[in-house]
Amino acid sequence: MRKVIAIFAITALFIFSCGKKKESSAALKPGTPAYKVAEQVAAKLPQFSPEKNKVLASSDYFEYTTADLFKTYYALAGKQTSMLAQMDSARLNMQMQQLVNNLVETEFLATLAEEAGFTASESQVDSLLASQYQRYGGKEQFEKQIQQQGMNMQAIRQSVKNSIKIQNYINQNIQDDIAPTDKEIQTSYDENYKNVETVSARHILIRPDTNTQKADSEARAEIEDIKSELENGADFAALAKEHSDGPSGKKGGDLGGFTHGEMVPPFENAAFALEPGEVSDPVKTRFGYHLIKVYDKSEETQALEDVENQIVQELETKKRQSAVQKFIEKKKEEANLEIKI
Repeated sequence: MRKVIAIFAITALFIFSCGKKKESSAALKPGTPAYKVAEQVAAKLPQFSPEKNKVLASSDYFEYTTADLFKTYYALAGKQTSMLAQMDSARLNMQMQQLVNNLVETEFLATLAEEAGFTASESQVDSLLASQYQRYGGKEQFEKQIQQQGMNMQAIRQSVKNSIKIQNYINQNIQDDIAPTDKEIQTSYDENYKNVETVSARHILIRPDTNTQKADSEARAEIEDIKSELENGADFAALAKEHSDGPSGKKGGDLGGFTHGEMVPPFENAAFALEPGEVSDPVKTRFGYHLIKVYDKSEETQALEDVENQIVQELETKKRQSAVQKFIEKKKEEANLEIKI
């Protein structure tokens, strides 16, 4: 299952290109897989009703409807779409907003790339999918797994083609000088690299069984019970071995040492705020609920020349990302692209 999710992660941001100005898609047919997914979503978010086939976005090139959204989503995600029905309304709304924004933006960029004459070959697609083929024991086995999960292989291949075209289109249009100045390098070094603080910690993770509010509340209650046991003198490592859902549980929750940037922000912030011997209150991350116990903290100084290449790469990446986003926003404005939900 994790492999299938990884496949979807590769392709989920890319969809069929649409060429010139197109007409709105016909409404979804009742009984089809995409229609059923739309029905499940609309039960909590009526604006996604498959019967209404609402225009979710428009531009000078296309209109993007509920039918477009769910046809594309099901083709690329297959049975993974069932996760939507398990979300509460607030989380589902956030997920759908992100999905619409990503898919509309990608269709828009694919359209611009095709208009500019960019193409992608089948051999290029196979080259990008080679690692997936190898993971599954060959192309045939990979395609078999895709079919079993309800995904559409043609849609996946087309999405990879679009990713190639979009990347080449953006590369041609982004000519900004992204080399960082000496001052920028020095500032980054002083703020982020000169003094390196390391925390060594254990943690206990309680992961909700599903994406429902009930499961989240149950996980929260369990981590609070464990916190109470610790306050009454229980051994942290022993409770981690007994209760933790994380891979470090077998080692008494021991994560070893880590520096800033290695953990997700809520976890990092809590860990670095603790002194050795202290245990955090419950901390929520995308993985679940954690209790953190720090057992060591240290700090050392590193020379600029030892980390300069890393700093340069990070600054260049940030500058390029900024240039790309400005370019995309400019193109959206020129084409009157509007998200309507």
